Amino acid sequence: MTKTNGFSRLDHLDGLRGLAALLVVLTHYAQAFAPGILTSVTDFDRGYEKIISGTPLNLLFHGRFWVAVFFVLSGYVISLPGVRDPSTRLAISSVIKRYPRLAIPALASAIFAWTVAAVTHGRYFTEVAPITFTQMKDRYSEAGSFFDAVMQGGFGAFFLNQSSINPVLWTIGIELFGSILVIGIVWAIPEYKRRMLVCTAIVVLMAGQNWWPAFAMGVIAADITTRFELSERFRRVVVFLLVISAIWLGSYPDFGSDKGIWQYLPVGPGRSLDFYSSTGAFFLVMAVCFSKSAKSIFSSRIFVYLGGISYSLYLVHFPLMLCCASYFVLRALRMFSYWDAIFIAFIPSMALMFICAEVFKRLVDIPSIRISCLIGRKISEALNRTASKETTA
Repeated sequence: MTKTNGFSRLDHLDGLRGLAALLVVLTHYAQAFAPGILTSVTDFDRGYEKIISGTPLNLLFHGRFWVAVFFVLSGYVISLPGVRDPSTRLAISSVIKRYPRLAIPALASAIFAWTVAAVTHGRYFTEVAPITFTQMKDRYSEAGSFFDAVMQGGFGAFFLNQSSINPVLWTIGIELFGSILVIGIVWAIPEYKRRMLVCTAIVVLMAGQNWWPAFAMGVIAADITTRFELSERFRRVVVFLLVISAIWLGSYPDFGSDKGIWQYLPVGPGRSLDFYSSTGAFFLVMAVCFSKSAKSIFSSRIFVYLGGISYSLYLVHFPLMLCCASYFVLRALRMFSYWDAIFIAFIPSMALMFICAEVFKRLVDIPSIRISCLIGRKISEALNRTASKETTA
Protein backbone atom coordinates (compact mmCIF):
# COMPACT_ATOMS: atom_id res chain seq x y z
CA MET A 1 0.00 0.00 0.00
CA THR A 2 1.38 3.38 -1.02
CA LYS A 3 0.34 6.94 -0.32
CA THR A 4 -1.21 9.29 -2.86
CA ASN A 5 -2.30 12.83 -1.96
CA GLY A 6 -2.33 11.93 1.72
CA PHE A 7 -4.63 8.95 1.31
CA SER A 8 -3.83 5.25 1.12
CA ARG A 9 -3.82 3.91 -2.42
CA LEU A 10 -5.08 0.34 -2.46
CA ASP A 11 -2.73 -1.75 -4.56
CA HIS A 12 -5.14 -4.66 -4.93
CA LEU A 13 -7.73 -2.37 -6.51
CA ASP A 14 -5.08 -1.00 -8.88
CA GLY A 15 -4.25 -4.60 -9.78
CA LEU A 16 -7.89 -5.39 -10.46
CA ARG A 17 -8.14 -2.28 -12.64
CA GLY A 18 -5.09 -3.49 -14.56
CA LEU A 19 -6.70 -6.88 -15.19
CA ALA A 20 -9.87 -5.13 -16.38
CA ALA A 21 -7.89 -3.00 -18.85
CA LEU A 22 -6.05 -6.06 -20.19
CA LEU A 23 -9.30 -7.95 -20.77
CA VAL A 24 -10.87 -4.97 -22.52
CA VAL A 25 -7.92 -5.15 -24.91
CA LEU A 26 -8.46 -8.89 -25.32
CA THR A 27 -12.14 -8.25 -26.06
CA HIS A 28 -11.30 -5.86 -28.87
CA TYR A 29 -8.72 -8.30 -30.23
CA ALA A 30 -11.41 -10.98 -30.37
CA GLN A 31 -13.88 -8.54 -31.89
CA ALA A 32 -11.42 -7.82 -34.70
CA PHE A 33 -10.02 -11.29 -35.35
CA ALA A 34 -12.39 -13.83 -33.72
CA PRO A 35 -15.77 -12.11 -34.03
CA GLY A 36 -17.75 -15.33 -33.65
CA ILE A 37 -17.22 -15.08 -29.89
CA LEU A 38 -19.08 -11.78 -29.73
CA THR A 39 -21.97 -12.28 -32.14
CA SER A 40 -24.89 -14.65 -32.45
CA VAL A 41 -24.26 -15.08 -36.19
CA THR A 42 -22.91 -18.60 -36.73
CA ASP A 43 -21.52 -17.76 -40.18
CA PHE A 44 -18.54 -16.11 -38.46
CA ASP A 45 -17.59 -19.20 -36.45
CA ARG A 46 -14.36 -21.03 -37.14
CA GLY A 47 -14.52 -23.59 -34.37
CA TYR A 48 -15.40 -23.19 -30.72
CA GLU A 49 -16.54 -19.59 -30.48
CA LYS A 50 -20.06 -20.37 -29.29
CA ILE A 51 -18.74 -22.69 -26.58
CA ILE A 52 -16.92 -19.67 -25.19
CA SER A 53 -19.75 -17.19 -25.65
CA GLY A 54 -22.33 -19.57 -24.20
CA THR A 55 -20.48 -20.18 -20.92
CA PRO A 56 -18.85 -18.04 -18.21
CA LEU A 57 -15.64 -18.33 -20.25
CA ASN A 58 -17.02 -15.29 -22.05
CA LEU A 59 -15.68 -13.22 -19.14
CA LEU A 60 -12.34 -13.32 -20.96
CA PHE A 61 -13.94 -11.33 -23.79
CA HIS A 62 -16.69 -9.45 -21.97
CA GLY A 63 -15.65 -5.86 -22.48
CA ARG A 64 -18.78 -4.29 -20.99
CA PHE A 65 -18.35 -6.23 -17.78
CA TRP A 66 -14.76 -5.06 -17.39
CA VAL A 67 -15.79 -1.48 -18.17
CA ALA A 68 -18.38 -1.87 -15.39
CA VAL A 69 -15.49 -2.93 -13.13
CA PHE A 70 -13.79 0.38 -14.01
CA PHE A 71 -16.89 2.31 -12.97
CA VAL A 72 -17.44 0.41 -9.71
CA LEU A 73 -13.76 0.85 -8.82
CA SER A 74 -14.02 4.58 -9.53
CA GLY A 75 -17.01 4.86 -7.21
CA TYR A 76 -15.12 2.94 -4.55
CA VAL A 77 -11.81 4.80 -4.72
CA ILE A 78 -13.24 8.30 -5.22
CA SER A 79 -15.58 7.91 -2.25
CA LEU A 80 -12.82 7.03 0.26
CA PRO A 81 -11.36 10.55 0.76
CA GLY A 82 -14.85 11.95 1.37
CA VAL A 83 -15.63 9.29 3.95
CA ARG A 84 -12.45 10.24 5.83
CA ASP A 85 -12.70 14.01 5.37
CA PRO A 86 -16.21 15.29 4.50
CA SER A 87 -15.11 18.92 4.14
CA THR A 88 -16.66 21.12 1.46
CA ARG A 89 -13.27 22.44 0.38
CA LEU A 90 -11.99 18.95 -0.42
CA ALA A 91 -15.18 18.18 -2.36
CA ILE A 92 -14.86 21.31 -4.53
CA SER A 93 -11.19 20.62 -5.15
CA SER A 94 -11.92 17.00 -6.09
CA VAL A 95 -14.61 17.98 -8.60
CA ILE A 96 -12.54 20.65 -10.34
CA LYS A 97 -9.36 18.61 -10.67
CA ARG A 98 -11.20 15.55 -12.03
CA TYR A 99 -11.67 17.02 -15.50
CA PRO A 100 -7.99 17.78 -16.23
CA ARG A 101 -7.03 14.40 -14.77
CA LEU A 102 -9.20 12.68 -17.37
CA ALA A 103 -9.07 15.21 -20.21
CA ILE A 104 -5.31 15.58 -20.67
CA PRO A 105 -4.78 11.85 -21.40
CA ALA A 106 -8.03 11.69 -23.41
CA LEU A 107 -6.90 14.60 -25.59
CA ALA A 108 -3.46 13.05 -26.07
CA SER A 109 -5.01 9.69 -27.00
CA ALA A 110 -7.21 11.32 -29.64
CA ILE A 111 -4.15 13.01 -31.16
CA PHE A 112 -2.30 9.68 -30.99
CA ALA A 113 -5.17 7.88 -32.76
CA TRP A 114 -5.31 10.60 -35.42
CA THR A 115 -1.53 10.26 -35.98
CA VAL A 116 -1.72 6.48 -36.34
CA ALA A 117 -4.59 6.88 -38.80
CA ALA A 118 -2.77 9.57 -40.79
CA VAL A 119 0.32 7.35 -41.12
CA THR A 120 -1.32 3.99 -41.85
CA HIS A 121 -4.69 5.01 -43.36
CA GLY A 122 -6.00 1.81 -41.82
CA ARG A 123 -4.99 -0.12 -44.93
CA TYR A 124 -4.09 -3.32 -43.10
CA PHE A 125 -7.45 -3.48 -41.36
CA THR A 126 -9.17 -2.95 -44.70
CA GLU A 127 -7.29 -6.00 -46.03
CA VAL A 128 -7.82 -8.25 -43.03
CA ALA A 129 -11.51 -7.50 -42.35
CA PRO A 130 -12.90 -9.68 -45.20
CA ILE A 131 -10.76 -12.57 -43.92
CA THR A 132 -11.72 -12.37 -40.25
CA PHE A 133 -15.40 -11.49 -40.91
CA THR A 134 -15.17 -8.74 -38.31
CA GLN A 135 -18.08 -6.33 -38.10
CA MET A 136 -15.95 -3.54 -36.65
CA LYS A 137 -16.11 -0.25 -38.50
CA ASP A 138 -13.17 0.90 -40.58
CA ARG A 139 -12.41 4.05 -38.60
CA TYR A 140 -8.92 4.85 -39.83
CA SER A 141 -8.92 4.66 -43.63
CA GLU A 142 -9.56 8.41 -43.42
CA ALA A 143 -7.95 10.24 -40.53
CA GLY A 144 -10.24 13.26 -40.61
CA SER A 145 -9.01 16.65 -39.50
CA PHE A 146 -6.58 17.25 -36.68
CA PHE A 147 -8.94 19.86 -35.27
CA ASP A 148 -11.74 17.28 -35.01
CA ALA A 149 -9.43 14.94 -33.11
CA VAL A 150 -8.49 17.69 -30.67
CA MET A 151 -12.11 18.70 -30.15
CA GLN A 152 -13.22 15.12 -29.56
CA GLY A 153 -10.44 14.32 -27.10
CA GLY A 154 -10.70 17.51 -25.08
CA PHE A 155 -14.40 18.28 -25.22
CA GLY A 156 -16.63 16.19 -27.48
CA ALA A 157 -16.00 12.86 -25.77
CA PHE A 158 -16.98 14.39 -22.42
CA PHE A 159 -19.99 16.50 -23.32
CA LEU A 160 -21.22 15.55 -26.82
CA ASN A 161 -20.74 11.77 -26.87
CA GLN A 162 -18.24 12.05 -29.73
CA SER A 163 -15.58 9.34 -29.90
CA SER A 164 -15.17 8.31 -33.53
CA ILE A 165 -11.41 8.93 -33.62
CA ASN A 166 -10.82 6.75 -30.53
CA PRO A 167 -13.97 4.75 -29.75
CA VAL A 168 -12.88 3.78 -26.22
CA LEU A 169 -13.51 7.39 -25.24
CA TRP A 170 -17.24 6.60 -25.07
CA THR A 171 -16.62 5.87 -21.38
CA ILE A 172 -14.83 9.09 -20.55
CA GLY A 173 -17.86 11.35 -20.16
CA ILE A 174 -19.56 8.70 -18.05
CA GLU A 175 -16.44 8.49 -15.90
CA LEU A 176 -16.37 12.27 -15.39
CA PHE A 177 -20.01 12.70 -14.44
CA GLY A 178 -20.06 9.45 -12.48
CA SER A 179 -17.13 10.76 -10.45
CA ILE A 180 -18.96 14.02 -9.79
CA LEU A 181 -22.02 12.03 -8.73
CA VAL A 182 -19.93 10.05 -6.23
CA ILE A 183 -18.26 13.17 -4.84
CA GLY A 184 -21.65 14.87 -4.47
CA ILE A 185 -23.21 11.89 -2.68
CA VAL A 186 -20.33 11.34 -0.27
CA TRP A 187 -19.82 14.96 0.74
CA ALA A 188 -23.49 15.94 0.75
CA ILE A 189 -24.51 12.89 2.79
CA PRO A 190 -21.78 12.21 5.37
CA GLU A 191 -24.06 10.00 7.47
CA TYR A 192 -23.44 6.39 6.50
CA LYS A 193 -26.98 4.98 6.64
CA ARG A 194 -28.52 7.81 4.64
CA ARG A 195 -25.77 7.55 2.04
CA MET A 196 -26.41 3.82 1.68
CA LEU A 197 -30.13 4.51 1.26
CA VAL A 198 -29.54 7.10 -1.48
CA CYS A 199 -27.09 4.84 -3.33
CA THR A 200 -29.50 1.92 -3.13
CA ALA A 201 -32.26 4.14 -4.53
CA ILE A 202 -30.02 5.08 -7.47
CA VAL A 203 -29.32 1.41 -8.17
CA VAL A 204 -32.99 0.44 -8.05
CA LEU A 205 -34.48 3.43 -9.88
CA MET A 206 -31.85 3.64 -12.63
CA ALA A 207 -31.26 -0.09 -13.17
CA GLY A 208 -30.60 -0.74 -16.85
CA GLN A 209 -31.13 2.92 -17.79
CA ASN A 210 -27.55 4.17 -17.53
CA TRP A 211 -24.22 3.51 -15.80
CA TRP A 212 -24.86 5.59 -12.65
CA PRO A 213 -25.80 2.47 -10.62
CA ALA A 214 -22.24 1.17 -11.11
CA PHE A 215 -20.79 4.25 -9.40
CA ALA A 216 -23.37 4.05 -6.62
CA MET A 217 -22.47 0.39 -6.12
CA GLY A 218 -18.84 1.46 -5.76
CA VAL A 219 -19.80 3.78 -2.90
CA ILE A 220 -21.80 0.98 -1.27
CA ALA A 221 -18.87 -1.42 -1.62
CA ALA A 222 -16.47 1.10 -0.06
CA ASP A 223 -18.79 1.69 2.90
CA ILE A 224 -19.34 -2.02 3.53
CA THR A 225 -15.76 -3.25 3.13
CA THR A 226 -14.22 -0.44 5.19
CA ARG A 227 -16.74 -0.60 8.03
CA PHE A 228 -17.23 -4.32 8.58
CA GLU A 229 -14.74 -6.98 9.63
CA LEU A 230 -15.61 -10.62 8.98
CA SER A 231 -14.45 -13.64 10.95
CA GLU A 232 -12.14 -15.99 9.04
CA ARG A 233 -14.70 -18.76 8.58
CA PHE A 234 -17.53 -16.39 7.67
CA ARG A 235 -15.23 -14.47 5.31
CA ARG A 236 -14.53 -17.60 3.26
CA VAL A 237 -18.23 -18.31 2.83
CA VAL A 238 -18.99 -14.71 1.89
CA VAL A 239 -16.12 -14.51 -0.60
CA PHE A 240 -17.18 -17.80 -2.21
CA LEU A 241 -20.76 -16.56 -2.64
CA LEU A 242 -19.54 -13.21 -3.96
CA VAL A 243 -17.29 -14.88 -6.54
CA ILE A 244 -20.07 -17.21 -7.74
CA SER A 245 -22.44 -14.25 -8.01
CA ALA A 246 -19.84 -12.18 -9.86
CA ILE A 247 -19.28 -14.97 -12.40
CA TRP A 248 -22.99 -15.65 -12.87
CA LEU A 249 -24.10 -12.05 -13.28
CA GLY A 250 -20.92 -10.66 -14.81
CA SER A 251 -20.94 -13.21 -17.63
CA TYR A 252 -24.52 -12.27 -18.64
CA PRO A 253 -24.18 -12.19 -22.44
CA ASP A 254 -25.30 -9.77 -25.11
CA PHE A 255 -27.06 -12.68 -26.84
CA GLY A 256 -28.22 -16.09 -25.66
CA SER A 257 -29.29 -14.90 -22.21
CA ASP A 258 -32.38 -17.11 -22.47
CA LYS A 259 -30.17 -20.20 -22.29
CA GLY A 260 -27.64 -21.74 -19.93
CA ILE A 261 -27.10 -20.37 -16.45
CA TRP A 262 -28.64 -16.98 -17.32
CA GLN A 263 -32.12 -18.21 -18.26
CA TYR A 264 -33.12 -17.95 -14.60
CA LEU A 265 -32.34 -14.24 -14.45
CA PRO A 266 -35.26 -11.87 -15.02
CA VAL A 267 -35.11 -9.47 -17.94
CA GLY A 268 -35.45 -6.11 -16.28
CA PRO A 269 -36.30 -2.66 -17.66
CA GLY A 270 -33.84 -1.00 -19.98
CA ARG A 271 -30.60 -2.75 -20.86
CA SER A 272 -30.26 -5.84 -18.67
CA LEU A 273 -26.70 -6.45 -19.90
CA ASP A 274 -25.40 -3.22 -18.36
CA PHE A 275 -27.22 -3.75 -15.08
CA TYR A 276 -26.03 -7.33 -14.64
CA SER A 277 -22.51 -6.34 -15.69
CA SER A 278 -22.51 -3.60 -13.04
CA THR A 279 -23.92 -5.92 -10.38
CA GLY A 280 -21.38 -8.62 -11.22
CA ALA A 281 -18.61 -6.02 -11.04
CA PHE A 282 -19.90 -4.94 -7.63
CA PHE A 283 -19.71 -8.50 -6.33
CA LEU A 284 -16.22 -8.95 -7.80
CA VAL A 285 -14.88 -5.81 -6.14
CA MET A 286 -16.44 -6.87 -2.84
CA ALA A 287 -14.89 -10.33 -3.15
CA VAL A 288 -11.42 -8.92 -3.82
CA CYS A 289 -11.69 -6.50 -0.89
CA PHE A 290 -12.82 -9.19 1.56
CA SER A 291 -10.43 -11.93 0.38
CA LYS A 292 -6.91 -11.91 1.80
CA SER A 293 -5.73 -14.23 -0.98
CA ALA A 294 -7.19 -11.99 -3.69
CA LYS A 295 -5.63 -8.92 -2.10
CA SER A 296 -2.26 -10.65 -2.10
CA ILE A 297 -2.58 -11.74 -5.74
CA PHE A 298 -3.74 -8.38 -7.06
CA SER A 299 -1.11 -6.57 -4.99
CA SER A 300 1.67 -8.57 -6.65
CA ARG A 301 4.17 -6.78 -8.81
CA ILE A 302 2.72 -7.80 -12.16
CA PHE A 303 -0.81 -6.69 -11.32
CA VAL A 304 0.34 -3.44 -9.73
CA TYR A 305 2.30 -2.76 -12.93
CA LEU A 306 -0.81 -3.46 -15.00
CA GLY A 307 -2.74 -1.10 -12.75
CA GLY A 308 -0.14 1.59 -13.25
CA ILE A 309 -0.47 1.51 -17.03
CA SER A 310 -4.19 0.60 -17.13
CA TYR A 311 -5.47 4.04 -18.18
CA SER A 312 -2.72 4.45 -20.76
CA LEU A 313 -3.22 0.94 -22.17
CA TYR A 314 -6.94 1.51 -22.38
CA LEU A 315 -6.51 4.79 -24.26
CA VAL A 316 -3.89 3.77 -26.83
CA HIS A 317 -4.77 0.17 -27.68
CA PHE A 318 -7.66 0.64 -30.10
CA PRO A 319 -5.92 2.46 -32.99
CA LEU A 320 -2.95 0.12 -32.57
CA MET A 321 -5.32 -2.84 -32.70
CA LEU A 322 -6.91 -1.86 -35.99
CA CYS A 323 -3.90 -0.36 -37.71
CA CYS A 324 -0.93 -2.40 -36.43
CA ALA A 325 -2.25 -5.71 -35.08
CA SER A 326 -4.00 -6.14 -38.44
CA TYR A 327 -0.58 -5.99 -40.09
CA PHE A 328 0.80 -8.70 -37.80
CA VAL A 329 -2.23 -10.90 -38.47
CA LEU A 330 -1.88 -10.49 -42.24
CA ARG A 331 1.80 -11.44 -42.12
CA ALA A 332 1.11 -14.45 -39.89
CA LEU A 333 -1.69 -15.68 -42.17
CA ARG A 334 0.82 -16.06 -44.98
CA MET A 335 2.70 -18.72 -43.02
CA PHE A 336 0.25 -20.32 -40.57
CA SER A 337 -3.31 -21.61 -40.27
CA TYR A 338 -5.97 -19.14 -39.19
CA TRP A 339 -5.99 -19.77 -35.42
CA ASP A 340 -2.23 -20.22 -35.27
CA ALA A 341 -1.84 -16.88 -37.03
CA ILE A 342 -4.23 -15.15 -34.60
CA PHE A 343 -2.36 -16.46 -31.57
CA ILE A 344 1.10 -15.75 -33.00
CA ALA A 345 0.16 -12.21 -34.07
CA PHE A 346 -1.16 -11.56 -30.56
CA ILE A 347 2.39 -11.55 -29.14
CA PRO A 348 3.91 -8.65 -31.15
CA SER A 349 0.58 -6.83 -31.02
CA MET A 350 0.54 -6.84 -27.22
CA ALA A 351 4.23 -5.99 -27.06
CA LEU A 352 3.65 -2.91 -29.18
CA MET A 353 0.64 -1.87 -27.10
CA PHE A 354 2.52 -2.22 -23.83
CA ILE A 355 5.49 -0.24 -25.15
CA CYS A 356 3.22 2.57 -26.34
CA ALA A 357 1.25 2.46 -23.07
CA GLU A 358 4.43 2.77 -21.04
CA VAL A 359 5.62 5.75 -23.09
CA PHE A 360 2.16 7.32 -22.88
CA LYS A 361 2.12 6.84 -19.13
CA ARG A 362 5.45 8.61 -18.67
CA LEU A 363 4.85 11.44 -21.12
CA VAL A 364 1.13 12.06 -20.56
CA ASP A 365 -0.55 10.17 -17.72
CA ILE A 366 1.90 10.91 -14.90
CA PRO A 367 2.15 14.63 -15.82
CA SER A 368 -1.66 14.81 -15.94
CA ILE A 369 -1.80 13.47 -12.37
CA ARG A 370 0.71 16.10 -11.25
CA ILE A 371 -1.13 18.91 -13.02
CA SER A 372 -4.53 17.89 -11.63
CA CYS A 373 -3.09 17.55 -8.12
CA LEU A 374 -1.49 20.99 -8.45
CA ILE A 375 -4.84 22.45 -9.51
CA GLY A 376 -6.58 20.74 -6.60
CA ARG A 377 -3.97 21.99 -4.15
CA LYS A 378 -4.22 25.58 -5.41
CA ILE A 379 -8.00 25.48 -5.13
CA SER A 380 -7.82 24.10 -1.60
CA GLU A 381 -5.35 26.81 -0.59
CA ALA A 382 -7.56 29.51 -2.08
CA LEU A 383 -10.62 28.16 -0.28
CA ASN A 384 -8.68 27.93 2.98
CA ARG A 385 -7.59 31.57 2.65
CA THR A 386 -11.17 32.61 1.95
CA ALA A 387 -12.43 30.68 4.96
CA SER A 388 -9.72 32.22 7.17
CA LYS A 389 -10.67 35.75 6.10
CA GLU A 390 -14.35 35.07 6.80
CA THR A 391 -13.47 33.69 10.23
CA THR A 392 -11.28 36.68 11.03
CA ALA A 393 -13.97 39.10 9.86
